[in-house]
Amino acid sequence: MGDLPSLFERNLQFVEQATVPALTSALLRAACQDCSRELMMLAEPEVPSQIYAIYETVPLEGKEKLKESLLAALAEWNPQWHGYPALRNLALTAGYIRATGVAGILRKIIAGTDVRPEKPNTRDALEIVFGVLGGFGQLPEVQIALERAQNEERYQKHFAAQIMNGLCYANPDHYPRYLEKFLTVAAIQKSYRVKDVVTDMVRLIGTEAVTQRLTDLNAAANEIVSQVLLRSDHKAMAMGSKIGFIDKEGRAFPIEGDDDMDAVWGLTSGLTKFVRDKYGSLQKYVERQAARVSAP
Repeated sequence: MGDLPSLFERNLQFVEQATVPALTSALLRAACQDCSRELMMLAEPEVPSQIYAIYETVPLEGKEKLKESLLAALAEWNPQWHGYPALRNLALTAGYIRATGVAGILRKIIAGTDVRPEKPNTRDALEIVFGVLGGFGQLPEVQIALERAQNEERYQKHFAAQIMNGLCYANPDHYPRYLEKFLTVAAIQKSYRVKDVVTDMVRLIGTEAVTQRLTDLNAAANEIVSQVLLRSDHKAMAMGSKIGFIDKEGRAFPIEGDDDMDAVWGLTSGLTKFVRDKYGSLQKYVERQAARVSAP
């Protein structure tokens, strides 16, 4: 490598040497896409992909520091000062690195009365927030937060499928209640592909769990679920699969497989076209950056 360190190397050195407060401030600036001398981001790929690559490359101590700083940055996030694109970047990064502590922060954000998804930037951020929360749906505090969100009118137009399947993943035994609520919303909104959402629910919690509670459904919900169960093209997820993300259409993405990160993010807004085209996958991007650092 040349005398001048690469941008990626400089970022690695900064993460390893910085204090938590300094790294927190740098992450907030990076998420806002402000110029920073400490943590310098390229125009492409998007910020979460670059931070994830740093996370995968630094030693364990650096990983823990990055997690702590990321959570602190999310806790400091303010919609007026930082904007919703910054929330999207921070939440998506937390989803990439599976920072469990993010659940408590994100549930407070969606409970805030000033969060209104009328604007595209806000909706984009909330899609990531609800998606990441869905991946942590088996945490009790997340289940409570999603149950409250399911009853809030402001979230029903865009996120009802995402919330419903997050709840079904969290508590499959109560899926009839969550599904019936979703169908009531879908009948009003007219924007959801109901059978596709229900098919994803069946894949998510399994045909056995669905069949066991079939008689608990009202007539309309029973008819839809029965039609989905008769179809031969729905493939249930492997037993014990851990879910990393649930998208706005209600599709769940596991975090286990040959290419974990692509399994989670390959069909969501988490991966930019740039990463797919240039590197093939997020994992390959990470490996390439690590290889550059270790090269003589």
